[in-house]
Amino acid sequence: MHGIEISTQQARSLQILSLGLGQPCTIPAQKQDILPTIRRMGVLQLDTIHIVARSHYFVLWSRLGAYQPEWLDELLAEKELYEYWAHAACLLPIEDYPFLKWRMKEAAVKNKDPKSWFSRNSTLIDSVRYQVQERGPVRSADFIPESQEPGAWWNWKVEKTALEVLYDQGELMIARRDKFQRVYELASRLHPNLINIIEPNTETALTSLIERTVKILGICQPRWVADYYRLPKKETLAILDQLIRKGIVLPVTVENWSSPGIIHPDNLHLLHQIQHGSTQPAGTSLLSPFDPLVWDRTRLQGLFGMDFKVECYTMSEKRKYGYWLLPVLHEDHFAGRVDIKANRQRKVLEMRGIFLEPDMKLSTTFMDGLAGAIRNCSIWHQLETVEIGSCENIDLREGLEVRLK
Repeated sequence: MHGIEISTQQARSLQILSLGLGQPCTIPAQKQDILPTIRRMGVLQLDTIHIVARSHYFVLWSRLGAYQPEWLDELLAEKELYEYWAHAACLLPIEDYPFLKWRMKEAAVKNKDPKSWFSRNSTLIDSVRYQVQERGPVRSADFIPESQEPGAWWNWKVEKTALEVLYDQGELMIARRDKFQRVYELASRLHPNLINIIEPNTETALTSLIERTVKILGICQPRWVADYYRLPKKETLAILDQLIRKGIVLPVTVENWSSPGIIHPDNLHLLHQIQHGSTQPAGTSLLSPFDPLVWDRTRLQGLFGMDFKVECYTMSEKRKYGYWLLPVLHEDHFAGRVDIKANRQRKVLEMRGIFLEPDMKLSTTFMDGLAGAIRNCSIWHQLETVEIGSCENIDLREGLEVRLK
């Protein structure tokens, strides 16, 4: 394996397919499809913005097609998933709980510092903890502020901050979401079997998450690995070096990469299928900007050559493309991006801007695929029409208008 060389195209295909994309849906999704899809990605990042569906729902739609978003909510309430910090705030399979317990312990150690917000507000912390214990699952909104002073972060009221620090250190967990507000519950009451579980030590947990990341990504460069679970970079590279020397992950030469990539042995079968042409990414997909294929902008640039930015956090006059941009994945490459909004009041999917990558050439296959993805997105949102706004490529605009009638 040490002498294997693969093309850039094969590397792209491997990562796309490993992350569950590039496989057009042929049968309607069922609730039982949700959990395996999340397990395949490892994590499902949460986000509040719902210009179209919120990101965690949209990421699943890109893989499963039309499905019922409440299925995801039900899996959290049914304790098949749990919410914690991985790549930002994420939903994770409940069996992965032990492997992030070290992060909770780190938070608890920081909170013991006499200068920490936790230590300086111990009376408030005790009061909030007691109220959760007595009242059961609670939202931040259920607390009447004891003080008009803002908390430690985001100008939260102090009770919200108290809930969050108890959540960070694992005393509280998220029972469910109520209109996207976290509903907090004692971890000991919500998941009593997890509290005293024997978790791996930090090094073992990190090693497991690192090996898992290499498997999830299909193929990657060592410097891309830490970002996936937001692991410490120096420790990650050191552990990866050990895994390579032990043959647990394997080095691979990729066309146009200045240094070797790495691949997990479990992905060799898929790689061989790609190399022999029996499996290839197909179809056209709209992706959330927080999809695991694109959330690491360095990885996206390095593997696919796409320079992508989430412009909703940029002042309007400085935006190059638009507010809510979705990358467009076509087969084994990125074709462009769309600025999109689900106007629920008008029942219109507004394609406010459609932008092709500089090297993208129009084809009937691409226009059919993009029109299909737009149409399916509109149907999933229960919208009646699609409106196309800015589109500099006249042929693309006319082709979509004909296909979307």
